[in-house]
Amino acid sequence: MSHRLALVIAVLCAVASAQVNDAPTHYVWALDSGDQTAPTPIIRVYTPSGFEFATIVVPGTGPARALAFDRLGNGYVCRGDLVYQLDRTGAATGATFSPPLGANNAQDVVETPQGEIVISWGATAAASAICVYDTAGNLISTFTDPALDHPRRITCSADPSSTTIYVANRGAQEIRSFDTAGAPPT
Repeated sequence: MSHRLALVIAVLCAVASAQVNDAPTHYVWALDSGDQTAPTPIIRVYTPSGFEFATIVVPGTGPARALAFDRLGNGYVCRGDLVYQLDRTGAATGATFSPPLGANNAQDVVETPQGEIVISWGATAAASAICVYDTAGNLISTFTDPALDHPRRITCSADPSSTTIYVANRGAQEIRSFDTAGAPPT
């Protein structure tokens, strides 16, 4: 009987020790927007222990405003009037996301639970929009609203059934929500 108990304890200890992780395991990517008057933005990649591992030149022109990743590890960087897709190494894939007519200034980007890419555009009310794209950069839908003014940051729920996007509307100092399934903004 004591041999069985020892075996059970040994198995439990082996399983428990295999699940313990006492060191960081992920690299951290940080967008360094650079000087605001003459921006030369870069992405800094840090090792799990905090050492700078690499720097990646951000493609495009104009100020860099946001960096996000999808579930496949692709990066998306908002710079000027475009959003650039990056592969896992930080190289541009060639896929770019353009604003709809009348919008400009890519502000933020997020992947929805459905795998779509949502981008906020605009620094003024007239140039503001929230757009949904596929991962290849094809525009699926656009949401505008007269109260939308400089949608600086966006996020969504992790709930796979949720189609709601939350927008930090800087001009009006409020949070607005958009249902990407087609409901009007609230």
